[in-house]
Amino acid sequence: MPYIGARIKRIEDPKFITGSARYVDDISVPGTLHMAILRSTVPHARLLRVDYEDALKIPGVVGVITGGLNIKVENRPRNFPMARDEILYVGQPIAAVVAEDRYKAYDALDYIQVDYEPLPAVVDPERALTDDVKAVEGGMSNIGYRRTYRAGDPEAELSRSDVVIETKLEIGRVYPAAMEPRGLLAVYQEGRLTVYASTQAPHYMRKFLLDAFRDYVSDVRVIQADTGGAFGSKMFPYPEDYIVTYASIIYRRPVKWVATRREDLLSTYHSRAQIHKIRAGFTRSGEWRALIDELIIDLGAATHGYYLADITATLISGPYKVRDILVEVYGVRTNKTPLDQYRGGAGRPEAASCMRG
Repeated sequence: MPYIGARIKRIEDPKFITGSARYVDDISVPGTLHMAILRSTVPHARLLRVDYEDALKIPGVVGVITGGLNIKVENRPRNFPMARDEILYVGQPIAAVVAEDRYKAYDALDYIQVDYEPLPAVVDPERALTDDVKAVEGGMSNIGYRRTYRAGDPEAELSRSDVVIETKLEIGRVYPAAMEPRGLLAVYQEGRLTVYASTQAPHYMRKFLLDAFRDYVSDVRVIQADTGGAFGSKMFPYPEDYIVTYASIIYRRPVKWVATRREDLLSTYHSRAQIHKIRAGFTRSGEWRALIDELIIDLGAATHGYYLADITATLISGPYKVRDILVEVYGVRTNKTPLDQYRGGAGRPEAASCMRG
């Protein structure tokens, strides 16, 4: 057992401390086009018109992609990677410029005109739960997820408790601020696609891209570039993954997109965002006997991320021997950046916060 008690050198460090690591933005492929994305500045609106004719006149601009791209994706209220007829959150992609260099692509964004009709925005998760103002048009309920967790008879045990504590705990949204923003380089060649990505899950990325583009390509290869932080936030499908890939396929050239810090903050899935309305029963000696919790998780403009509330609900009693528990979980849609997991056990810190509260 030569490794027990021995000083083992890390083999992954030298390239990072010598500056020779290769992140997505360090990878260069001849003929690469660059993408810039025009994002919504309003939380909820009916999208009426996207006029990009002036942007196409700028030298070096190859094309503009809007919500009419012919692919669908999962876990979104409108199932498209770009706003097509309705804007659902600030930061949602509306149009993407593809140009010979990054500066021309970003300059061209200023020449795109967007007409929209503002709609009421749902930003309060508790208001979303009442369902009186819709976060998505067309009659879709704000309640995107519902589940009950029950053990024992918490109502009866609560009524018998010597001391009952009622409290409301709000756990705010957080942004997973990795040092390296998200990025992607898609290379289409002879019916096949190679994708260099700042991702934690290359095999999963291959699956969801192949599912979306199987009518366009025969195979997808995903190469995980050196990744400058992720914390769980680079595991899932993002709109930009589909948009960049689509651009490479239709223009038959490599296409690269790397988020600015501002757009990474707006568009990388946020996390936490839970409200707990708790009633807890105790004996006079301090023994915890019952817990009833109404748990509201703010999913933003998506239906993924609800499992984080499930994790919280099943761990909310922690190491304590309380046997009578009821947790009612509500996942609500709001006009905010979509929600998903972020480090620290994903759902477990929220449970620990409730125990401390």
